Amino acid sequence: MKRIGVTGGIGSGKSTFCTFMGRYGAEIFNADSEATRIMESEEGVKKQLVSLMGAKTFLPDGKLNRAFISELAFSNQNVLDTIGEIVHPVVQRAFLEQSNKAEKRGLPAFIREAAILPNSIARKDLDLIVSVVADKEIRVNRVIERSRLTKEQVEARITAQPTDEEYAAGATCVIYNNGSESDLAEEAETFWKTLVVK
Repeated sequence: MKRIGVTGGIGSGKSTFCTFMGRYGAEIFNADSEATRIMESEEGVKKQLVSLMGAKTFLPDGKLNRAFISELAFSNQNVLDTIGEIVHPVVQRAFLEQSNKAEKRGLPAFIREAAILPNSIARKDLDLIVSVVADKEIRVNRVIERSRLTKEQVEARITAQPTDEEYAAGATCVIYNNGSESDLAEEAETFWKTLVVK
């Protein structure tokens, strides 16, 4: 079984690429969704986050105060980095547990989808790393179309994430996704046939 990291900035199309991988039989581990689950359910993590960002970190119902956290984290690199230091090791443990179960079930691939692959510790457990990249203007338009974010908010998130060059530097394969969804589907098929089940 191949353990594959799929990464890329907001609006790049990494989730769509992962959807195509799922159709070929890969199981998808969404690291960002798993991070949210961990931040909302694990008491030790919750305490560290409140210590870092204050009482507004969580809403009265226990859910993350996403608007507050986003505004704080994307305007303060130290806060963003510290959140990663708190959450990434726990996410990594979950990834290894679930990928081992997938391997025992005989799946051809297990994919870790994440906006950012944190560090060498996470990367060493991956056989392949795919970076999905697209031009900034295209990414901004995609995100505006699917969300309520303003252009300025989207650009702030893009600025806080690695550059396309940084994404490409650590990748086994770079997918350029400036075209249509059908173009990306063809890229996904080629990747699967040449690097996953070759």
